[in-house]
Amino acid sequence: MGKQDFCELTPISIEKWGKDHWSTFAYLETLAVDGGKDGWAIPVRERMRTNEITHPHLLGNTFGGGESSYASKYPTRLKEGEVEGHDDWDCIDDMVKEGLLEDVGSGLNRAFIFTKLGKKVAGELRKHKMNGGNFKDFVSCPGGVAMIIEELDKEGMNLQETILNLENQEIHGEINLRNLKNYDK
Repeated sequence: MGKQDFCELTPISIEKWGKDHWSTFAYLETLAVDGGKDGWAIPVRERMRTNEITHPHLLGNTFGGGESSYASKYPTRLKEGEVEGHDDWDCIDDMVKEGLLEDVGSGLNRAFIFTKLGKKVAGELRKHKMNGGNFKDFVSCPGGVAMIIEELDKEGMNLQETILNLENQEIHGEINLRNLKNYDK
């Protein structure tokens, strides 16, 4: 993969996220809970897989002899497969695009806060891990099941009727509709 290819990475949707996305998300939650300024998560660069081509300004740790961080050697692991050149900063950008985090920092001093949806997903992930699950197998449906069910309850709407209405509309990812259909079972 050449330098130009690294710069044109497509965002990865939440349905495909695996160990690297979810472990980075959990790391950010720990930062926000255990020491973040007003709930801010400010990643420590030395702990981040950083691609020296796409994020040279975010390199934190270089290993002996000027060798840069290891993101280009260790691709982002997804539920199925890997993405070469995709680093932890790209994972965070994917989280921002999915509405789980708000970017409150700058390009050089990255900082994030959890959105309402992000806090809800963080709780789901924590529960999943407490029940013996691993990051790779975690599935969340932001904007899907949890929020749709909550809105339906507020409006007093029927779940089955809403599913029929949604089947002809494009919603955020197939997995959300599939999980919504199975919610009553």
